Amino acid sequence: MSYNLFISRLTRLNLIKNARTVNNSETDLCQKEYFLRKTRDILANSRFNV
Repeated sequence: MSYNLFISRLTRLNLIKNARTVNNSETDLCQKEYFLRKTRDILANSRFNV
């Protein structure tokens, strides 16, 4: 799977998850930001390891 395709699928899944989320509390937003940051770190590291 190409990098761009992976990102687009990940984004789509995240948008679907956000749409299903009724409670947009501060903790929920913090968790999403944390998830996105961790994902970015993992992807940045994996690109060099391939």
